[in-house]
Amino acid sequence: MKEIKQINKIRTPLCTEKCYCIADSETKYSLYITESGIEIQPFKGYFLTFYNYEECSEFLKRPETIKRSQELNIQLQIKEIPM
Repeated sequence: MKEIKQINKIRTPLCTEKCYCIADSETKYSLYITESGIEIQPFKGYFLTFYNYEECSEFLKRPETIKRSQELNIQLQIKEIPM
């Protein structure tokens, strides 16, 4: 029964809701979550999508995100994904 309650809590965004991603200004790189953890990788045609701006901002401020963006010499920013 507990599993069913968790599934019911999954939120599907409406088309009018804003979604956000973390990418560089030219969208050559984007933030992804992989088996190894948070990684900045070349853009793959899709984004790690956030439905909450504050949560997206927290990922942008994580030490590992900052460190990796400095290593790649890129500046990441929060971008709104058009719906």
